[in-house]
Amino acid sequence: MLALMQREGEVLASLEHPNIVRAIDHGPSGDGGYFIAMELVDGLSLTDWVRQKVDRPLQAVPLVLQLCSALRHVHGRGLVHRDLKASNVLVSARPHGAHVTLIDFGVAWVDDAPEIDGEEHLLGGVHTSSPEQIRGEAPDVRSDIYSVGVLLFRLLAGRYPYHSKLPAEVLTQHLHSPVPELPEAAGIPPAIRPVVTRCLQKDPDDRFPDVQALVEALSAAVELPTAAFSAPETAGPQTSRLALAAGVAAAVALVLVALYLALG
Repeated sequence: MLALMQREGEVLASLEHPNIVRAIDHGPSGDGGYFIAMELVDGLSLTDWVRQKVDRPLQAVPLVLQLCSALRHVHGRGLVHRDLKASNVLVSARPHGAHVTLIDFGVAWVDDAPEIDGEEHLLGGVHTSSPEQIRGEAPDVRSDIYSVGVLLFRLLAGRYPYHSKLPAEVLTQHLHSPVPELPEAAGIPPAIRPVVTRCLQKDPDDRFPDVQALVEALSAAVELPTAAFSAPETAGPQTSRLALAAGVAAAVALVLVALYLALG
């Protein structure tokens, strides 16, 4: 467990993005343990946010695009989050609208890193784990894309694509049940349906190959320029964080306008 905490501290320290929780410090504690000090994020989990919102379809795309922006940064550093459940996505009220913060990198997969004892048994959330994770196979960026598809389905429909009182049955559905269709609910743009379906394919080869491809498809579904979510990677950490935050705010506004026009 200490090894996992140490790796999480190192992973967070390597990431600098407005949609990822910021690590302030990490290291051995005086009692033989390990500590990670992180910024305080004042927000609701995606689970609680969904329960309170009635305009889920309208808000879903801006939130998921922010999450994708964070994941593009994560994947670009050879990492897979592999625990993209609703409780690990926080939503805060900001002047520009709802702001997403991705947290909990405790089971993140690091390319070429030495395996930690017991790591092969780690699994993300029951409702959001990809089929390959359930089978105990090594994840890649497409595993996170599957989880994003689950969360997008949850935001649009108000429920998970697979559900049961028995966790084992939910895992079985991820492995073997047909990909469900989004309900014919008011406010769900038709062009988003094939995007969600592709994310939820059982075979990783049938999903989007990377987050950029998902962003392009999702942006096209609501007629949003994908350049609005391009992250500046060459600027300094603080400059990059502020510039990207401004870009995300502008992109969120564009998404809302596009959806109002599409649904109105």
